[in-house]
Amino acid sequence: MEMIREALARTDGNQSKAAAELGISERVLRYKTNKYKIRPGK
Repeated sequence: MEMIREALARTDGNQSKAAAELGISERVLRYKTNKYKIRPGK
């Protein structure tokens, strides 16, 4: 989950860019942020 937090921080909370950086779909990123209660902001 730390990878998701770091990617979101690097992209200023932009989920589309963070998902692309991580090599996953935006849908999967949204699912994981909701499941693990990760806020997409800084």
